[in-house]
Amino acid sequence: MTLGEVRSYLKELALEPIKSLGQNFLHDQNLARWMVSELSLDCRDHVVELGPGLGALTEYLVQAGVGRLTVVEKDGRLASALVRRLGNSFHVIQADAARVDLLGLYGFGRVEVIGNLPYYATSSILMRFLDRLSPATRLIFAVQRELAHRLVAVPHTREYGEMAVYIQHRWKIRFLRNLPPSVFYPKPKVDSAIILFTPRKVIPFCDEVLFERIVHRGFSERRKQLRKLLGNTNGVWEKFSAERKISPLARAEELSPTDYAELVFRLSPFHPQTVAAHVEEFDVVDFQNRVVTRSPCLKVHAKGLPHRSVHILIQNRAGKWFLQKRSLWKDSNPGKWDSSVAGHLRAGEGYETAARRELREELGITECNWLGKKGSLQASSETGWEFIEVFYTQQEGPFTLMPMETDTGAFFEEGTIRRWVQREPELFSPTFLQCFDLVVNNH
Repeated sequence: MTLGEVRSYLKELALEPIKSLGQNFLHDQNLARWMVSELSLDCRDHVVELGPGLGALTEYLVQAGVGRLTVVEKDGRLASALVRRLGNSFHVIQADAARVDLLGLYGFGRVEVIGNLPYYATSSILMRFLDRLSPATRLIFAVQRELAHRLVAVPHTREYGEMAVYIQHRWKIRFLRNLPPSVFYPKPKVDSAIILFTPRKVIPFCDEVLFERIVHRGFSERRKQLRKLLGNTNGVWEKFSAERKISPLARAEELSPTDYAELVFRLSPFHPQTVAAHVEEFDVVDFQNRVVTRSPCLKVHAKGLPHRSVHILIQNRAGKWFLQKRSLWKDSNPGKWDSSVAGHLRAGEGYETAARRELREELGITECNWLGKKGSLQASSETGWEFIEVFYTQQEGPFTLMPMETDTGAFFEEGTIRRWVQREPELFSPTFLQCFDLVVNNH
């Protein structure tokens, strides 16, 4: 829409931009077209537009031929006007983008997010859509230029802070271009910028819950030395700073996101199963699932020896199924969605005993009054040469996820999962696809 069209349409609708909602409407058509083109969209994509306003970006998104277009608009007046102007070629969610249900966005294809974000809510929207539970794969936003500079800031600069460390840990951020106030109506009092977020291919190994706590503590008092804010680290800080060639008197803004990840890894009291499991022993079985010997985990996996494991699917009273996303640092199927709980049997351990142990270790479930067996999967290349017993139980959560073993997790509608595995089976562990089919078809 041109500036004249924006003014005319607002007058026709008898609408005035609401300052408290940060309503500054984009009217530069070339800029809107360029912004959409930066995502290189196709029919596999589910595009989510945040704060479409009068539809400057929406009309080009409709023309892009994406698989699904969802717009999230807080102002009901604008949401209704958008449908009247552009038709029913998109799905409308009337909600605050900072609080929108992320789980409802899964299962429609690869999620790309775009928007001209209101200045007052930009930080909360970013933290929501860049969270580990977000389905977003790429995001492009128009934001206040000052914030854009803070997001791309590097150590040893005044702009570098807590949010930059959090986001840069998992995301690459590109500052694409400046935007003058003149491309918006009404004109904001400050300049804007367009930034693009893409996920990092390699993320440093660390306990991310502790990562967030340490970063927050460091920047809570910027002028204090980090070692004083950390307290007694039993020599970890001194050894770390010496090896990384960082001053022992360094402040929070002198460490990169990678430095923080390494420091957290050294400070973490948690010893991940990915390390401990390497010295565990499993029962090695024949192809009738009879124990023939026992062997260390590493040898079992390296040689592809048949062994045993359990998968447990958890449903709540609302009928939703809990899925966990495997850690990005797992040896097999990293970053894939999987059963609620899964794990190997230790040498001499029974299937149900292992299932209850895994519930406790992975989700913190100490009370499980009922655990039903739903079936078995035979050892094959798809199961990683595991003989699997599949269990089902009911729990409500919330759960305590194991750091560095599980990336995230949530309860999903069964319909969402069915649609999701149909459209994007590559996002799931192959074993889960068999387990889910076994459970829901016998439920």
